[in-house]
Amino acid sequence: MFRTLADLKRAPIGTELYLVETLLGPVPAGPLQYRKIAIVQSNAIAFSRDPGVASDRLSWLFFPKAKFFAFHDRGFVVRAEDGGRIAASYLYRPE
Repeated sequence: MFRTLADLKRAPIGTELYLVETLLGPVPAGPLQYRKIAIVQSNAIAFSRDPGVASDRLSWLFFPKAKFFAFHDRGFVVRAEDGGRIAASYLYRPE
């Protein structure tokens, strides 16, 4: 789906990604882990968990430098700026 950070910055509103892991560790499986892209900016994307969520309840992913992203066929990983730990890992929703 996305091969580069530039592709991700052009993601259509409504694209769904599955949050797999954060700095706190693996995320428990469940339907709420699908995040729908609600806002795309040049420096971040915002996810809405539910269609009717107010804007102050959005979950933001601010983009670090491109070198901290690793894209693969099924999703992408964002590394913490220390270069080692996974800050967030997302999978694309199967079509």
